[in-house]
This record gives sequence, structure tokens and C-alpha cells, in this order.
Amino acid sequence: EKLIKPSLSNLLSESVPKLKSILSSYHPNHLPILPADIQAKLPRLRSNVKASIVIPLIQMNNNNTEPSIIFTKRSSNLKQHANEISFPGGHLDPEDGGCLINTAKRETREELIPTNNLGE
Repeated sequence: EKLIKPSLSNLLSESVPKLKSILSSYHPNHLPILPADIQAKLPRLRSNVKASIVIPLIQMNNNNTEPSIIFTKRSSNLKQHANEISFPGGHLDPEDGGCLINTAKRETREELIPTNNLGE
């Protein structure tokens, strides 16, 4: 019996509308981190620091290939998590106005767009 692996495109086409529907009822500053029933089964976090990530999906060359996911490689100069592969993201900063969506956008911009391209 052959195991059929669903493509990322199929999973996204089925999941994204459902996810949008669920998230549309939440104010951006109050998005749930995890559903309460799942969160109850996990160990407590070691920190109350809020952070967020982005899982960037891109379509390469405007063709019919599967979408790709962008990862980043953390600097070797970091004290923690040096050289690790990760998604763009980071800690909530005061400039984010308490909104984790703003945090995710800011961190993604900082990590994926070189400073010299920001006009700074």
C-alpha cells in the first residue's frame, strides 16, 4: 500500500481559510497563544516574556512548484542559540505597542531585510 503524502499547497488551501476564520474573531492584541485544552497539557513556560515568530511561505519564480519556507541562521556571536536555524521573530519590545503581530513584523523586517535597504 502506497502512503500518499499531502502537498504543502493542498494543506494550505484547506487550512488557511479555516485559520483566517478562527483568527478573525480575535483582536490583534489578544490572539490566543494556544487553545486552552492544549495549553493545559504543556509544562509551564520558564519565562513570562512575550515573543512571536513568522513562518514565511514564498512561491519561487511564479511557477507551479510547492511553496517554500524561509528560515534564518542565527549569528555565531550570540550568547544563546548561536548558529541555530530558526524562523524570523523575537521578543516583544515597547515600540510594538503590546501587539505580537507588530513584534513579528518588526523582527522579520530586521532579520530578513539588510539595514542598508531600509534607507537608514
